[in-house]
Amino acid sequence: MHKFNEYLIESTKLWLGFEHLPTAMNPELKRFITRLKKHADDDVIYIEPKYDFKKASTQLVIKVTDKQLIPKLAVNKDLVGYGFIKKGEKFVSSKLVNIALVPSGGMRGSGRLPKKGEKVANPSTAEQEAGTIAYFETAFKGKKLTLKQVSEKVGFDFSPEWMHNFEQQYIAFSKNFGNFPKHKIYLDSEKNDSNVLFNLAKRFGLKDLKDNWNPADIWIMSINKAQVIKQTKDVTSLHEFNAWLADKYESKEILGVSLKKISKNKTAKVETVSTSDIPDVDLTPMRVLFDPFQKNFIFETQGNISNFQLRVGYKAGTISKVGDIRVYLEGRQKGSDVQLGSVSAQLFPELASKNGFDLKADKTKILNDPMKYLNTTLPKLLKKSFVIDKVSPFPTSEVQLKAGAWLTYYLEILAESDPDILKSCYYSAIKKNDFSSIHCKVY
Repeated sequence: MHKFNEYLIESTKLWLGFEHLPTAMNPELKRFITRLKKHADDDVIYIEPKYDFKKASTQLVIKVTDKQLIPKLAVNKDLVGYGFIKKGEKFVSSKLVNIALVPSGGMRGSGRLPKKGEKVANPSTAEQEAGTIAYFETAFKGKKLTLKQVSEKVGFDFSPEWMHNFEQQYIAFSKNFGNFPKHKIYLDSEKNDSNVLFNLAKRFGLKDLKDNWNPADIWIMSINKAQVIKQTKDVTSLHEFNAWLADKYESKEILGVSLKKISKNKTAKVETVSTSDIPDVDLTPMRVLFDPFQKNFIFETQGNISNFQLRVGYKAGTISKVGDIRVYLEGRQKGSDVQLGSVSAQLFPELASKNGFDLKADKTKILNDPMKYLNTTLPKLLKKSFVIDKVSPFPTSEVQLKAGAWLTYYLEILAESDPDILKSCYYSAIKKNDFSSIHCKVY
């Protein structure tokens, strides 16, 4: 059986507020901080903690969760003398002190970051899953942990809302599958006996990411690694291996479980996900409000899967260098509480290639001359009936121009490809590819 603390090493950075700064500080830096305090509230300022404030010889990162405030600070009469220059989305000083004012959306969209002395309100994904495991293991044996006991086992002080999540997950799961007092429960992201399943899938021909084969967060198993290897010694293909896993699922010897948070006042549901019930999909483009110089665009579709959307864009909050120019696709169901998953970053280049696009070669060409690409491609895309022109003025930053060109390229792929590309993206987002294996989803 696993030990929770083996994998719960959380490296959450605790930022500093004005009140946490040392009294002994580089004089010029201290003067800057004093002036900054006059024009920025402490609740939006987060100062890099691992910094030598006496020497102040390297750049000090100050994150600001009020993004509109940063350009105002840069030209404020008390701060303009520090020569702030816009670099991407951040502003960097060029005189007297070395400061980077960096915009931040805060922790999980909350607008806040954890500060020194504050309690971290949101458990990490590993802690959430560990809480589920702790609750399930005890409940399978006929006992129920209290909120305090779950928190002590995991090492995180969970709120009552999280306890509701663990209870609902267990109630829904046990109603559908029963209790397993002798089964072992493994966290998917750790090295344990469940890892052999993914390793075998790769050996039998899986060329995609693990979650696009099986997105289980935990595995509930009555057989061990040696037994898995012995029982699959005659398997020669991924199709055969998935069939074997389906038999193990039916006999309840191996149950992969994908977990979604059960919100307050919500009741959990359980769904078995299998390629045997893969839906027939017929999708075409419906609408996209497009501005290449935003972080993303939403590609809306129409067809027999209602309200399916693709969010296409950047994960990085700030595109400040060419290395940040990496676009990801995420499936969404408009109006649904439960969002879909990401489209495989390994699968999409193959889908694009089938439609005549070479991401690797095209990226080099486009980034070498982004203006030429935009001037050639944007007018053609904006003529399409489903593309709504929301294009903002072209940026002066070369990096931002390149990022806009690359985002435009992804719209070109989706707009110019056979509509079957949308079907493949949908399958990838719901983790029901033809190479996927059976699992259950608790949501």
